[in-house]
Amino acid sequence: MPSTRRARAPRRSSIVSTTQFFGATTIALADGDGGTRVLTIKYANKSPSKLPDEMVTYFGKDFQVTIKLPGDVVKTNATESKGPTATWKWGLNDFLALAETELNATFKTTAAKH
Repeated sequence: MPSTRRARAPRRSSIVSTTQFFGATTIALADGDGGTRVLTIKYANKSPSKLPDEMVTYFGKDFQVTIKLPGDVVKTNATESKGPTATWKWGLNDFLALAETELNATFKTTAAKH
């Protein structure tokens, strides 16, 4: 009996996109001014909602994304940043209720530091 294989979807550049939750996430890295690079991550939530209090208690009330970049962050919309690390924080239900989330971080490249 011949084997049947499903056609594979085009490969994306990030393992993040293979996780169902992040399937609606786009990641872009572009050249910025003065030798910087700009990372933009967009997450589209197709079903904004809130969890019942019991589930928030179970999962935790906060949601956080932390990214360590290959250079110091010079501009970001993160809640906090220090050196090469940017961190975005939300209340869990606040994050789940957003229809779209955009994370931005501009960082110095190694070449720009010299």
